[in-house]
Amino acid sequence: MMYISKDQANGRPYDGYIDIVERDGYNHLGYFSPLNASTPQYITGGSWEVMGGIAAFDKDTNLVYCPCFTLLT
Repeated sequence: MMYISKDQANGRPYDGYIDIVERDGYNHLGYFSPLNASTPQYITGGSWEVMGGIAAFDKDTNLVYCPCFTLLT
């Protein structure tokens, strides 16, 4: 899990966090904002999985970096 601070200028009006969540049988990234949100905004999706967690977040561009992913057939 990675904490993301609010930044009105970059489209983040509330504090939040990014976590790995299950979606359609695969592990994907979800953004929870505000902090008490029970449903994420999905950052990733599809027939593959995020593996190894979240490496970094660029607060100026809102880009999330993950170390690797696995294509599943």
